[in-house]
Amino acid sequence: MSILYHQFYAQELGFRRGGVRGAGGYMYVVKKAVDAGIFPRLSSSVLNPSQALVLRSPNIPPTVCQFVYNNDKVIGVGSRRKDEYRLNLHALARSHSGLFSPGRIARITKHPLDSNTVIMEFLPLNSKEHARIAKLVGPRNHNHIASIDPLEGPNLVESDLILGEPQIEERGGKVLLKDLLEKPMIDLERLKKIRMHGKISRNPAFRPLVVQAYENRCAFSGLRIGHGPKASLTAAHIYPVALGGSDNPRNGLALSRDLHWAFDNGAISVAEDLTLMIHEQWELFEVAGVEAGKKIFLPEDRLRHPFKEAFTYHRESIFGSFLI
Repeated sequence: MSILYHQFYAQELGFRRGGVRGAGGYMYVVKKAVDAGIFPRLSSSVLNPSQALVLRSPNIPPTVCQFVYNNDKVIGVGSRRKDEYRLNLHALARSHSGLFSPGRIARITKHPLDSNTVIMEFLPLNSKEHARIAKLVGPRNHNHIASIDPLEGPNLVESDLILGEPQIEERGGKVLLKDLLEKPMIDLERLKKIRMHGKISRNPAFRPLVVQAYENRCAFSGLRIGHGPKASLTAAHIYPVALGGSDNPRNGLALSRDLHWAFDNGAISVAEDLTLMIHEQWELFEVAGVEAGKKIFLPEDRLRHPFKEAFTYHRESIFGSFLI
C-alpha cells in the first residue's frame, strides 16, 4: 500500500494574516501520488476533468470533495497554463483551520475497499512522528511517498474513522447527504433550466454516493469489477435527468456500463417486487448473474433504497422503448 505524506503550506490553503482569508482552500496533489494509485488518474485529453472523492478521517466528518486535473497547459488552451492535480477543500479548510494549517502534515492513503475514497490522518503537532516525517518531506518538496510506512504504525481501519453520511464539499459551504436525500424525485429547478437553456448540469457527488451506497456492487448482477481507482460501475438515473430527474441518490442505481446502457435503452427494468424484467423482444441478452425474476441488490440502509415511483415510470415509459 502506497502512502502519501503531505505538509500543507500557506498558499494552497489561502492563509493570510494567520487565517484562511484569501483564495485557496485546496491540496496540491503531486503526480507521483497519482502514479502510486493513491489518487485516480484523470484524462489528459479532456479539459480540466474532475472526479468526486469521499474524504474520510478520524478528525472530520466524511466529505465529498472535488479532485481536479488542471491540464490546460497539456491541451494547449486557456490562459492559466497549468498541469497539476488539486483536491478542493474550500469549506473544510475554513471550518477545520486548526487541522488544515501551514506546516501540518497529513498521512493519506487510498481506502482498501472503495476506490472513490481517500483516508486522511493528521499527525499530532510537536510529536516525534511529525518531526520525523517533516525531515523526509523537506522544506520545499512538501510531499513524501512511501510503499512502506516510515512510521511503521498499524494501517488505519474502517472502525477508526468518523462514520456517517458524507458531506458534499462546495465552494460556498457543505451540503449534507441528508439534504440530498430530501430532494424529490423530480427536480423542478433543474427541469426549468433544461427547458430554458437546453443544458443539463449534474452534481459530481451523485456517482460516488450511489456507488458507495451499493458497496461497489452492480445492483443487477451483484458483481464487483475494479482495480484501485479504476472501477467499472456507473450511477444510472432511474427517472431521467433530461426530464428533471434529481441527483438524490435514491434516484440512482449502481450498474456496470453494459447494464446501464441496457437499462437506459429499455431492454431491462425492475418489477414492483424489485425483481429483474428482461424484455422478451430484445434480441440478445446474455450477462452473467443477470436473469429475469432475480431480486436486485439494494443498499443496506433502507433510507437509500430507490424511489418506487421512479421504477414505475421506467417500466411504463422506458422499458421496451427500443421498439418505438
